[in-house]
Amino acid sequence: MSEVALAATVVLGRERDAGFEVLMMQRTQRGAFAGAWAFPGGRVDDTDAPGRPRHERARVAAAREVFEEVGLRLDADALVPLSRWMPPARIPRRFDTDFFLAKAADGEIVASADEVAAWRWISPTDAIAAHAGDDFELHPPTFVTLARLAEFRTFDAALQHSLADGPAEFLTQGIPTDGLLVWEGDELADGDVETEHGPRNRLLTDAVPWRYVHRGVG
Repeated sequence: MSEVALAATVVLGRERDAGFEVLMMQRTQRGAFAGAWAFPGGRVDDTDAPGRPRHERARVAAAREVFEEVGLRLDADALVPLSRWMPPARIPRRFDTDFFLAKAADGEIVASADEVAAWRWISPTDAIAAHAGDDFELHPPTFVTLARLAEFRTFDAALQHSLADGPAEFLTQGIPTDGLLVWEGDELADGDVETEHGPRNRLLTDAVPWRYVHRGVG
């Protein structure tokens, strides 16, 4: 069984007249996500609420990581659970990661030189479009998060939806074919034969732009 470490990520959002933007940062050229664009976050440390339930530890770690990476202070208790991600068992080193939503705190972005190569506020739609180019690398959890957020007109609407429905779980069921990731609720993940109108919860990465398909899943 591969190693599983706890991690936490925060999607910081701010409203704009034409919609909303989220804070994204490009990782420096080191670590598991070197050079990729992502949301602030990182591994849950031993000092993050030791002895408490995993979701409470993740909250504390999420707030800490935001401050360390971009200099903004957050109330850990105010973070809204968005999703939970777990890679397939075949991955040598896995991160069990909680994603949270939070309105951006007032204050200036002070990026950590050790962690952040660049940062920008960007709409989910523009980030997805940028990924089709050569200089905006995204990993699947980040891409899917952006795709799901792009369905909302305001960040407040995304927050209210998450508060009402609770976090979505993305427990990766493996890769049936190259360029296809499936999660619970997809008929392939459930071991069924694929049908034309069956439930979908999948990301197709065989060509750019990637396509996230989600239908008929509770």
